[in-house]
Amino acid sequence: MALIGRTTASFDAIKPVPDLVKLDNEFNQLVGANGILNGGSTSNRQLTKYNHATEPVIECDQLGAGLIAQFKQSGVEKARIENDGDLVSNGITTAAGVVTFGSIPVGPAADCTTANQYARKAYVDNRVVSFSVGFLISDPSTVTVNNRDFGSFIVPAGGTYTFTQGKIMFRSGSHTPGGSLVFKIEQVGVGDKSSLGLNDSLNTVNTVYVDNFVDFSAAENAIFSAYLSSRSGTITERNVMVVIEGFRTVF
Repeated sequence: MALIGRTTASFDAIKPVPDLVKLDNEFNQLVGANGILNGGSTSNRQLTKYNHATEPVIECDQLGAGLIAQFKQSGVEKARIENDGDLVSNGITTAAGVVTFGSIPVGPAADCTTANQYARKAYVDNRVVSFSVGFLISDPSTVTVNNRDFGSFIVPAGGTYTFTQGKIMFRSGSHTPGGSLVFKIEQVGVGDKSSLGLNDSLNTVNTVYVDNFVDFSAAENAIFSAYLSSRSGTITERNVMVVIEGFRTVF
C-alpha cells in the first residue's frame, strides 16, 4: 500500500539542517496559514496521483460506526457516504440499492431501447395512441328516435382509454332549411357523454363538426352507443357519421 510521505534521499543524523526556510515552506503548504489541509488556501489544492493496476488511488477504511466520508461546503454537508455504504447527496438518497430522488431526474435526450432502461416523459407521451369509434346512420329521416340501432363500442382490455370529443358529419345529401337532427352518444349505465347536431348552422356536406366535451376515462367493458334524440323539419342529410374519439395510454 502506498503512503503519502516525504522521501529523503540521504540523511546524516549528526549534520544540522542547512536551511529551515525551504523545509518550513514545504510543510506550510500543508498546514500553514495557506495550507491545503486547514482551509486557508486559495492557490494550493490537493492532487493525488497514483499508478497501479489493482489498488485504488485513495482507500478509506472506517473501523468504527461513523460515516465513511463526508463532504461539506462552507461547513454545510452536501454529501456523505454512510457506514453501510448508502450515499446521500444533495437530494439523492440510496438505501439498500434503491435510489430516491428529491426532485424529478432529467435524463438524456434519447429514447430507451432495451427492457430495463428508463423512459423519459417525451417517450411516454409518444406512446399515446389516438382512436375513434364511428356510428353510421344511413338515413336519419326514417330511423326511430331514441332507438339504439347503430351498434355499440365496448372498451377493450389493456391501457387506459380517455375520451376527448365527439364529431358529426354527413357524407351525402344536403341540408333543408329548418331541418334539425340531434344525436347523443351515451355510456350505458352512466348517461349521455356527447351531443351532436345538424341544423341551419351546421349544415355543410363533408364537413366535420365537433363537440369538445370535458375529457373522461372509461374502464374495460364500458359500453358506448349512439342514438337520435330529436328530429324536426325535413331531413335530407344522408350517411351521417357520429364519432367519439380519444386516446389510449399503453402503459
